[in-house]
Amino acid sequence: MAKHEKSFEESGKRIYNAVEYEMSRQQAYGNWQIMLNEALVRASVIKYFIDHGASEIEIQMMVKKESNNGFIWIKGLVDELKKYDNQRNIYPTLESYIPVLSNAYKTYAEKISQFDAERPKVESLTEFTNNDANVNSQLKTITINFDRPLAGKGYSVNYGSKGKSAFPKLDNIYYTNENKSVVMEVQLMPDKEYQFVLTGKNFKTEKGIPLKTFEVNFKTTKKPNR
Repeated sequence: MAKHEKSFEESGKRIYNAVEYEMSRQQAYGNWQIMLNEALVRASVIKYFIDHGASEIEIQMMVKKESNNGFIWIKGLVDELKKYDNQRNIYPTLESYIPVLSNAYKTYAEKISQFDAERPKVESLTEFTNNDANVNSQLKTITINFDRPLAGKGYSVNYGSKGKSAFPKLDNIYYTNENKSVVMEVQLMPDKEYQFVLTGKNFKTEKGIPLKTFEVNFKTTKKPNR
């Protein structure tokens, strides 16, 4: 796809903006070009299994796995490869099908951008700003504020790339502010880096729209602030 990069640039950037955390932080895909190449590879693998007799359940599981990895347009891309395969008399090579694929990506980008705009997002932290390196270790709560109310029916707070050792000890977690905020009761240690990730697995609106993934990083001071 590198030869035809220009025709995918706008749609690629729009999609990457919506799934940047999943691409850059979880899989080290640092730009939209790598993302699109990986998407084509993964869709081709699924198409291969379809062609070689994989069950519908197996295919659904593969699509779900890739969607969870951030490739939320993967089903559409697999369907596009099916269309290409059925029109080899018109499009003898994948390169000849690139203009059609480029148009398909414009559709994916539009739908994903609309979806991204509807997703609730983290607006702020109350006790400190994200990436703060001077957080008081005596802090007992971390309050996450969202830009709209959530359903208030679950939580999904996960380890980040720094793993379990950077995850704060949680005593309790609960909604407040008419479900526009979540309070995490924590126990922190001095001079320590912390990290956790909020995901849309359980943080959702009443309509079931998932939160946009948000990573929180901070470091406590060597001595408690008085």
